[in-house]
Amino acid sequence: MTRQLVHQNFRYANGQVADNEDVLIVGRGTILPVILYAAASGGTALPNPIFTDETGNISFYIDSGSYDYLINEARIPFDVSVIASIDSLIYIDPVSTTGLPDGTLIARTT
Repeated sequence: MTRQLVHQNFRYANGQVADNEDVLIVGRGTILPVILYAAASGGTALPNPIFTDETGNISFYIDSGSYDYLINEARIPFDVSVIASIDSLIYIDPVSTTGLPDGTLIARTT
């Protein structure tokens, strides 16, 4: 099973970095902690709750699903889904392509 990398930054309402805060990751609408991983392949589980670093960041790998961050009595929902594997990327020249906005990135999946 391929896990997805989640990288999240937390700040307080006043813009200050939320450093050294514990963040519990739970299933959507529950209080049950989920398993966080250090690598996409799984292996070593990370602690949950996980603590933000000095810049307010957390990073972990997790299975696809619907989750909530629990931090400072707040519940913040987020979803993780599998992104199709991409074997080539083609940048379309917006000058010669009609109907596509400038900078459109086209992906061919396998």
